[in-house]
Amino acid sequence: MNHPIIQGLLATAILLINACSSIPPVSDRINSANRVANSVGFEKATLSTNQFDLISYQRTSKRPTETLVVYIEGDGSAWKTGSTPSDNPTPNNPVALLLAIQDTRPAIVYLARPCQFTPLPSKGCTESIWTNARFNKDVIDSNNQAIEMLKKQYQAKELILIGYSGGGAVASLVAAQRKDVKALITVAGNLDTGTWVKLFGLDPLTGSLNPADKAKELSSIKQTHFIGGVDQIIPLSVTQSYLNKLKTPNQSQLIEIKEYGHVCCWQQSWQTLLTRVQQ
Repeated sequence: MNHPIIQGLLATAILLINACSSIPPVSDRINSANRVANSVGFEKATLSTNQFDLISYQRTSKRPTETLVVYIEGDGSAWKTGSTPSDNPTPNNPVALLLAIQDTRPAIVYLARPCQFTPLPSKGCTESIWTNARFNKDVIDSNNQAIEMLKKQYQAKELILIGYSGGGAVASLVAAQRKDVKALITVAGNLDTGTWVKLFGLDPLTGSLNPADKAKELSSIKQTHFIGGVDQIIPLSVTQSYLNKLKTPNQSQLIEIKEYGHVCCWQQSWQTLLTRVQQ
């Protein structure tokens, strides 16, 4: 899918990253995502859970389906600098959305993380939700509840969960709680937050859950993990640490794209990469 609006957003995002430009206002980030989603027949919806109001983009045609595919966004614009949290975590470059709109299967839903794509204050939103507590129980429970709503809406029997970056952690933690996940797919996913924190000397993610601690529950699920060979945010060693904790035998595969980083260039080749996934 080479839609000009999508390609324009990609080009703009790459220029902003390379130029280290300041993050655009929240309203601009929201409007940009709305335009991209609407241009390919996705509409915005709010899923009100006990903990948060989660924003989703869904294909306007919502026919009953056997399998529902849910894409979960990354951490977004969580930090202004390495030590200063942002005022709003809405992503400037919503990678998971740009992947979701290329997926041609009949039932595709994009799910934003708590507090993304909404003006703040909003229900449940505090700074910790996009910093140290980004994977806490409330966050995972809210995603689980939203996915259950979507499953009923689409009358689906099974799920495929796809998470980008921190969304990979969320997808994994949700999958560990469910019995209806047909496949788990992550792209540059943070799958062992304990190893990641130690590797970079970061402050602990106090209160957050670690997907690697759920390796036993996840071992029976078919899973594919894409990682970039030059990803300096989530390096291969983090993914490998998670895989080493899975029970044997398991149904996991690791696909390393040696020339890819954390952001570039998953969007450009996503339809081809999907053909390599075991489902």
